[in-house]
Amino acid sequence: MKIRFHLFVSVLLMASCGKEEETPSTITFPAGTNTQLSLAAGTDSKQISFTAASAWSLSVVETRADQPDWIMVYPSSGDAGAASVTVETRKNTTTSQRKATVTISAGGDSKSFTITQAPGEVPAFTISQAEDRAVVATGEVFTVTVTSNTAWDVESDDTAIATVAPASGEGNGSVTVTVKANRTIRADGATITFIPDAAAEKSFDINRAANSVHHFAVGDYWPDPYNTATAEGLVFWLKEPTDGRSLHGKVVAVEEPVVEESAGWFEWCNISAVFHNDYQRPDLSIGVYTILVNADDGSEASKLLRELNPGIATLIKYGAPYFPLFDWLDSRYELDYEWYIPAINELKQLHASYNGVRYEDIPDWGISENMPFAYSNSFARQAFDAKLTAVDGGKAFATTYGSGSTTAVPYWSSTLAPNNLNVVLSFYGFGFIATWSINQEQSFPARIIRKF
Repeated sequence: MKIRFHLFVSVLLMASCGKEEETPSTITFPAGTNTQLSLAAGTDSKQISFTAASAWSLSVVETRADQPDWIMVYPSSGDAGAASVTVETRKNTTTSQRKATVTISAGGDSKSFTITQAPGEVPAFTISQAEDRAVVATGEVFTVTVTSNTAWDVESDDTAIATVAPASGEGNGSVTVTVKANRTIRADGATITFIPDAAAEKSFDINRAANSVHHFAVGDYWPDPYNTATAEGLVFWLKEPTDGRSLHGKVVAVEEPVVEESAGWFEWCNISAVFHNDYQRPDLSIGVYTILVNADDGSEASKLLRELNPGIATLIKYGAPYFPLFDWLDSRYELDYEWYIPAINELKQLHASYNGVRYEDIPDWGISENMPFAYSNSFARQAFDAKLTAVDGGKAFATTYGSGSTTAVPYWSSTLAPNNLNVVLSFYGFGFIATWSINQEQSFPARIIRKF
């Protein structure tokens, strides 16, 4: 019996010596914590709590390398003690489940929990306007209904014809399409395209009918904007435009009296003519001088001087005048008094348009008469010249004067200054304009315009 007892004690002692003590975990989750988090397919978030015996940090390993930013876990580190981290997921726009493993490390210990996000819905996207749409010339406003379970954008490829609002949405919605009135004699259209997330694009065409009357835009050929063979001029100014178009405005002739200095420039008048209000036009109760000092409309002045060539002696105090510039105008356009030499402010309108701006939008032409946008408007000048040269019209303005030592080229206007010296417009290629009073017997170029 003693031998057996001693053997039992020896075995017990040996067993006790061979068993290692377990090391307590430095990271523990509260009892009942589910370490397998499930999140919805939409934007979702959950928290998980734990206690760390020392400072801790975490790392995330996710299974969708093509979408690494779908999950965010924060904070990413902390001090010893009780802590919690928040898991946020973005909307799952795929039809596959997404998973990630978050590992918390503290000291030599680590614990993990998993995150599973449900798959997204199969993208579905339809619009109520399935066919192309015909629109009358006066325009139309209509609504397109969107049925969708995803986000989407919508755009028009020509906002001058049609606009859309809103430009984006999510889920079901509606879009207002505004088709503007067509002010041209040519039919046109635009394409409206819906671009959903993870679904096929949907689009339809708008076919806008032509207008029976053409509303001109600056840069249109006149009288037929679509026929260069019949082009007599280029539109440079519009009267009360709407959306950049109008039925009325002014045109600069394709042809000008001179294109280059070598072609010979014209005198406004080859004698020192003096006009007085005591000489009346027989058909008007207005003095000749009153007509010639008009700075806004050169049509009456041009008509008057063409009628006076070779002159009516009784109207001019110092004999019958001769007006070479207006003689050219009369011989070129015969009795078509619609074409005329522009008044000084009409020349300013032309120069402003040449530089891509509207004369009325220039806040201060001022005494120095500095044209705004001196360098930035070079593309507008190039485009204007290209339209003229395409129909053999040359550039809008000459850029050399005299020996070529300066780039200033004065252009005649029909406006007579108070001292009976004709007013001209000096054009500089870089956009500076100055108004000069020049003796009528000097030779300078001119541009011819008309109203429509």
